[in-house]
Amino acid sequence: MQREEQSNTLKQNEIDANSQLCKAAMVTAVFLVVVLLMYFILNKISALVLSRATYITINIFVPFNMLVLLSTWFLKKTKFFYHEGYKYLLLGSFLSVYFILNIIIPKHAVLTWAIPVLLSNHYYKPKLTRNIYFITMGLMLIALYLAMYFGEYDEHLLTYGIPRIDENGIPYIYQPELIAERYEMLHNLILQGENRYLKVFAYYYVARSLGLTIIYLTSMALSKRSYNLLQKEISVSQAKQQIETELNVAHEIQHNALPKELSNIKDVSILADLKPTKEVGGDLYNYFALDESHVAIAIGDVSGKGVPAAMFMMKTITCLNAYCKLGRKPSEILTELNSNIHQGNDSMMFVTCFLGILDTKTGIFEFCNAGHNKPIIGKDKNFRYLDCASGFVLGPLDTVPLKDETIQLEKGEYIFLYTDGITEAQNAKHELYGENRLLESFNKREYNSLIDMNYEIQDALSTFVKDAPQSDDITYLFMRYQGDETKVYENVFYAKLEELDRAIKFLQDALADNNKSQYNTKLAVVMDELFSNIAKYAYSPEEHDPKIYIRITYNISKDSIYITFVDRGKKFNPLDVKEEKVSGDVMNLAEGGLGLFIVKNTMDEISYNRINHKNILLTSKKL
Repeated sequence: MQREEQSNTLKQNEIDANSQLCKAAMVTAVFLVVVLLMYFILNKISALVLSRATYITINIFVPFNMLVLLSTWFLKKTKFFYHEGYKYLLLGSFLSVYFILNIIIPKHAVLTWAIPVLLSNHYYKPKLTRNIYFITMGLMLIALYLAMYFGEYDEHLLTYGIPRIDENGIPYIYQPELIAERYEMLHNLILQGENRYLKVFAYYYVARSLGLTIIYLTSMALSKRSYNLLQKEISVSQAKQQIETELNVAHEIQHNALPKELSNIKDVSILADLKPTKEVGGDLYNYFALDESHVAIAIGDVSGKGVPAAMFMMKTITCLNAYCKLGRKPSEILTELNSNIHQGNDSMMFVTCFLGILDTKTGIFEFCNAGHNKPIIGKDKNFRYLDCASGFVLGPLDTVPLKDETIQLEKGEYIFLYTDGITEAQNAKHELYGENRLLESFNKREYNSLIDMNYEIQDALSTFVKDAPQSDDITYLFMRYQGDETKVYENVFYAKLEELDRAIKFLQDALADNNKSQYNTKLAVVMDELFSNIAKYAYSPEEHDPKIYIRITYNISKDSIYITFVDRGKKFNPLDVKEEKVSGDVMNLAEGGLGLFIVKNTMDEISYNRINHKNILLTSKKL
């Protein structure tokens, strides 16, 4: 897998290099057009005298080079662009251009030989750079000798000329332009003991080769370093991806360790949420039934963040679950928990924890606080912080002083447990949200449900923080003691179709709790249709935390059930499907029409509202 990723990265780099060099080829082609036009214009007005050989070279080979360069652009639109040979075509086209330039103007185009070697570094392949270097060396030698015959007259390659006397008897230096004349001149020089071919090689070619070799060696070192850096980048990317994968798995393990729903507990409704700063965190919460009339709730905050805190959190919540089921008092449970997590705790990590047990028959709430934030308790705009002992954190010491406390809950009262990620949340001015603002949000108005209260707390915190980054894990838990003829069941689900089965089970458990299982099938269709519509259409694919809150209320005296769906997605009414008159075969309804047809014929009342950026869908049925 890693080799495949490495190969893909190198292949993508080669594609990027091809694209960049193709643009350079187009610029070079335009430059050649300008040069060609310039030569034609200057030759036309006799401002520039060209040798016949040079004129022929320009007229034949320059247009040829233009076609080669342009071909790379057209081939970019084909599959050959991704072929191994495309880069050789690109580099070859540049070599061809500089080969012709060095024939035409040998003393002015010498620096261009370094360009193909430098361009080959884009591919981070030393072997390719080495091949281009040797090809360049060979072409440079050939170009020098051809320039002696076909290029502009260069006294360094040839001689200063042939002494002659004009018609007026005045001596002058003649520089031959014809190929035959140049050949005759060079041949005569050899006969006189001066071999220009050897001098060009020794004094001209060797000097240029030395400069090109230095550039090549520097380019090779640069290419190798770039290649090694790319390899390291790939390795780091793979390691990072591996860590992210493992952290995602750890996140799922943590998420699965938390409770999903509370069933078969009368007179109590619970809603909780955890938002870690990173993929994993040290906050925890839990709630579960101890028996038919006792329910335990707990929240904790481990010191630190990230993986160490997450590991300590998993140990804490596992031990807490085990000890709670032994039927002991909260202080005894936390004492056992402290003894366990203290063992092997050389890093002196600690966890704050609040644990409470509610007797649903009497409303007596017995609790113990181990250094955690004081909960908020109350109802009807009369919320307050619970007056309780602060206690001592768990983990660093082998024994800690803990004590149990008891309060009497009234019907309809709420208990709100939270971590300091809420009160210590900061805005852009580094101001803390604080305990006062949190309490004010509870006393702002009256609440009809946990979902309503949950949204109010989220909105108040979000309004305060705005765009400031989250600095700590945010975890909270609501519990409402009902104790009346109305039973409320509330839960939160991810807006994903994979959560549908859990939502249907949540509904069926509520029906079973009230001996109404005979309505499972009909109401399951309602849940299926409405949950699916919200999951598919309410949120955009980029939404990182899409959720659906569902509240099921059963009124005993009216023998009626109320199902409420709440989400924070875009404005979307699940009932907005074109109504079709049903005559005959209902299976001919459009997609989605049949399900909504059944929903509307099953429920007595259905209504939709958009309130405070939330979609609220209310349904009811008399059983």
